[in-house]
Amino acid sequence: MEANKQLIGQLNLLPSEMLRQQRLDKIRKQTSCFFMLIIVLLFPIKIQFQHKVDQLQKELATMKPPTSQVRAFQIEAETLRAKLEHEEKRQHMLNNQKRLNPASDLSQIETITPADIRVLRVNLNLDNLSVTGQATRPQDIAYFLEQLQQCYSDNIRLSTCQLKDDHRYYFQIEGEKTP
Repeated sequence: MEANKQLIGQLNLLPSEMLRQQRLDKIRKQTSCFFMLIIVLLFPIKIQFQHKVDQLQKELATMKPPTSQVRAFQIEAETLRAKLEHEEKRQHMLNNQKRLNPASDLSQIETITPADIRVLRVNLNLDNLSVTGQATRPQDIAYFLEQLQQCYSDNIRLSTCQLKDDHRYYFQIEGEKTP
């Protein structure tokens, strides 16, 4: 075989530069044909992939309305959870809150009020008591104050007491109550 190559080399009268150029042209033609073949073979695959992408986009378009509905439901669920948590906290606070029982307090005040004292106003809240009234004798006010302190707490104090022109004592007793 080497002998054949030598014979062909001797028979070829073209300059070596031209032979090199011919070999490069041959390689270029073969490479071009190879790439053309690859392009022709890949073209149906590209069409198939494009068709698949189109189908997936159509599916995605049909899924968007349910997806937006799901998101709307999630937002509504979060809102309802927040409202439920707020309501549970409110209910817990109401259940654990001290109760104001004005009927019981007024009944107790009525029971301990001496006959010579006239109660003009009673203010009650959860922690405080204020009683405004009039009396004919200061001893009755002192007795009434002592009774209120026994019922509610020692923090109940006489805040004002005045003798008016009608010879009556006008007083105000107030303070923090602890049942």
